[in-house]
Amino acid sequence: MARILVVDDEPTIRHVMRLYLEMEGHEVSEAVDGQEALEFFKTEHERLDAVILDLSMPRLSGRECLQKMCDIDSGVPVVISSGSAALGPLDPRELQPAFAVLEKPFRLERFGEVIKRTLASRARST
Repeated sequence: MARILVVDDEPTIRHVMRLYLEMEGHEVSEAVDGQEALEFFKTEHERLDAVILDLSMPRLSGRECLQKMCDIDSGVPVVISSGSAALGPLDPRELQPAFAVLEKPFRLERFGEVIKRTLASRARST
């Protein structure tokens, strides 16, 4: 069982991700924006196995949140989950801390593959 933080301002997307991850036996926490995610991450990063992070959110963007999370703990794998419009032109240096990019909309099979690969990488590095 892994502990995963899902960060997305769309309630339906968070709900679908949560249901899928819980059906796979994982413990899931949610945040509605980058600021809430960062506050959670500050106290819980040592207990997290992965973060799924949207880029386009209110208060604190996913890009800013990713950088701040990496300043705290760069060892937690982060999966960027965002629509192609929000991804825009990607500067690889800007998103380097991300383990994977999952472009929305995605199929649940693809989501599952990315999560399994992410968690496997975390297990190998610990």
